[in-house]
Amino acid sequence: MNNYKEPNEITKLSNEYTDWLVENLPREYVENEDCSAESILWESNKLKLSKEQIKYLRNFCVRWDKAYLLPA
Repeated sequence: MNNYKEPNEITKLSNEYTDWLVENLPREYVENEDCSAESILWESNKLKLSKEQIKYLRNFCVRWDKAYLLPA
């Protein structure tokens, strides 16, 4: 049995995250760096992210994990 949820849910989250990246990070960073939410959180001081941006990334990580894998 496949443990992954519907691809449409993953696609929706991926598109949302891509939009967030474009709106919140410098273009050169998005084009040249690892843009996983975890990596961006790690670089949050360097990137000078606001508390709201950090909160979004943390919440996104939780939402991604919930959407990507079904409970075991």
